[in-house]
Amino acid sequence: AFKHALTQEATYQGILEQRKMAFHRNVALGIEKLYKERIEDFYEELAHHWERSKDKEKTLEYLVKVGQKASKNYLNDTAVEYYTRAIELAKELAMTGDRLAEIYHYRGSLYNTIMFYEESVSDLIDALSFYTNQPKRASVCALLSRIYWADVYDIEESVLYARKALSEIDPMSKSHETAEVYSNAARIFINVVDQEEGIRYIRKVISISEEMGYKDMLSFSYSYLYLFYFKQSLSNEEAQSASEKALFYLPYVKSNLPEYASACILHGLAVKGDECVYFWQEAIEAGIRSGAPQVVVRAAERLGNFYASKGEIHKAIETYEQAWQFGTLKRYINFSILPQTAEGLIDLYMLNSEHRKMLDMMWQMIDSTRILHGKPKVYPTMLRRWNDQVERIYKKLWDSAPQAYHDLENALESRIKETDNDGEVFFYFGQLMLLAVISKRKEQVETYSKELIRLKSGAGSFADRISSRLRIFIEILDVEIDQRLVSFRELFRSVDSLDGFQDACEYANLMLPTEIIKE
Repeated sequence: AFKHALTQEATYQGILEQRKMAFHRNVALGIEKLYKERIEDFYEELAHHWERSKDKEKTLEYLVKVGQKASKNYLNDTAVEYYTRAIELAKELAMTGDRLAEIYHYRGSLYNTIMFYEESVSDLIDALSFYTNQPKRASVCALLSRIYWADVYDIEESVLYARKALSEIDPMSKSHETAEVYSNAARIFINVVDQEEGIRYIRKVISISEEMGYKDMLSFSYSYLYLFYFKQSLSNEEAQSASEKALFYLPYVKSNLPEYASACILHGLAVKGDECVYFWQEAIEAGIRSGAPQVVVRAAERLGNFYASKGEIHKAIETYEQAWQFGTLKRYINFSILPQTAEGLIDLYMLNSEHRKMLDMMWQMIDSTRILHGKPKVYPTMLRRWNDQVERIYKKLWDSAPQAYHDLENALESRIKETDNDGEVFFYFGQLMLLAVISKRKEQVETYSKELIRLKSGAGSFADRISSRLRIFIEILDVEIDQRLVSFRELFRSVDSLDGFQDACEYANLMLPTEIIKE
């Protein structure tokens, strides 16, 4: 009787499940039929009902559509969530080829927008491995080249992918994707390879776009052309013409807010006097609305500089703070913008005696650094540039506000007492040692290095992420005192970069007797 009851219950539950699936299927079909004219309004409900009906193909279709809808409305985190669910379902369906590649492409592009660069590159490389469509492959390569140049700061990989993108396009094609590939190559080549080759690509973009009516491409192209003329002190007439055309085509970029924000930054550089304020304010607003923090950082830093140069202190602080908050949150490493922002803020906080704000801004940077050092994967170039920026900003604090510097040390020591995670304790001691090195206090360097050596084995990724400067100090101090000179000499002979040489010299100047340094 007991077994019979269990069988009966299982059968009953099976019937209920079948009915539920049929119900959700019928609801989904009804929505598709009744609301055909405004079906986009119901993408979320359709994804839900098709998922409950167990129809995986239809579920996948609408998960992707919800992701596209969220992305179009700049709901970037929501879009990433739906694309992630779509990728998981596509794997269940053993899907490959262009359809899976497209979803990776969508998510990788979004990760780039929100400055999750490791995740972005990983997705885009997956997309490239599945795409068979050559224009799409070219588009992915172009985006990878831009990320490696502007964000990861790996110039070699950037140029490699820029050339791959060019090799994937049909040279006779006049598609929008072809124009985008040439435009991207122009940015890379003008900045890091060959200006003349970059300008040739700009002219290709202009030729294709004017013939085909791609007005959104023309604003960027004419802006770059103007800046090239301006920097090279070439024809004023041609420069003026390029500037006027760039401005004329700017409204056509507005449908893509991150691109519009980037175009506004360029226009701010191209105009004279107070006109830049409008364009940089536009860029900040568009960057915030579209969830594109990198353009907010770039525009706000430039606008803050402008206000500071005019003596408008309150506006300068307010604008610099926008750049700092977005930049530290997403760990912006390009163009030395963040250290420059920090220098401007520290000077203005000192001018206004805003000691508390100085400490708060340092903690924003420290917390962001802690998160970076705890990540399982970080690009070495990004890690090195971020660590270098942190050291530069600490040095500015030491030079300009030594009392705030010592208060920060006290706060770090308090944080250590409150933390029971060995990795994070290692991290905070690392920051303290860095502060001691910068302020040239030998005894504290010795003390903190002992703590780091003690904690290193249990610190996980935190031990791998410390700056090259601290690594050199720890390696030498982790031997017996009478062997340190030998260890230093071996290290000094083995350095193979200017940075390593400078770090070794800094150790010598701080930790070794003068007569040994002379020797």
